[in-house]
Amino acid sequence: MEQAITGLAANNSRAFGGEVASTLIAGATSQMAVELDQIRRELHDQRVKNEGLMTELSDEKIKSAVLSERVKSFRSSRHLKNVGVAVGALSLSAGLQLIDNDLSAYGVAALVIGSVLLLASWMTAPRGDEK
Repeated sequence: MEQAITGLAANNSRAFGGEVASTLIAGATSQMAVELDQIRRELHDQRVKNEGLMTELSDEKIKSAVLSERVKSFRSSRHLKNVGVAVGALSLSAGLQLIDNDLSAYGVAALVIGSVLLLASWMTAPRGDEK
């Protein structure tokens, strides 16, 4: 359209009301065409940027959901681990008392059970990986 108006203004200046008016209309049309192309490029760039941000937002939402689930899991298993540590420590001390009172078979069993409970409670701590 810009080329058509510029061509008409160059060939038939009376079509737009005279030479000055046709030059002014051709210049304004040319300027608007340049601005339209610039706005289209900016719009395309913004759309590409928006798509990238939407992908990044989606990744962050997934990451947030995973971390939220880990926190919930940690909270629910924390009490069980604390009970395991307490029972393990109690079993260890009871095993030592049983060994001192000449009940070594029960004492060794209590020591083994207490050690297993303590180690299991300490070793099952949640691990934070970055994935």
